[in-house]
Amino acid sequence: MAKKKWDEMMTDDEPKPKRQTKPRDPEDLGRTISFGVGRKEGEVAEIDDIARGLGFTRNAIMGWLIRYCLREIRAGNLSIPVETETRRKLGD
Repeated sequence: MAKKKWDEMMTDDEPKPKRQTKPRDPEDLGRTISFGVGRKEGEVAEIDDIARGLGFTRNAIMGWLIRYCLREIRAGNLSIPVETETRRKLGD
């Protein structure tokens, strides 16, 4: 099934997010918005172990990891591995 475009998912009364024209510092983006990230049990356990060992919460560690990765990606020190795949579709 094809992914829906943003316009198809939003109703008329929901505003579209504003597009940023330049990257901003993640710590300067305004209010905090909660969102879920689905991870494997082993990854969650590892994050929990790190958090416990350092005396922080899981949320604090994950927030730091996200800010760190964003800074490193913008600085060009971290790249995201991307794999491409070619799919073929038969016509009618």
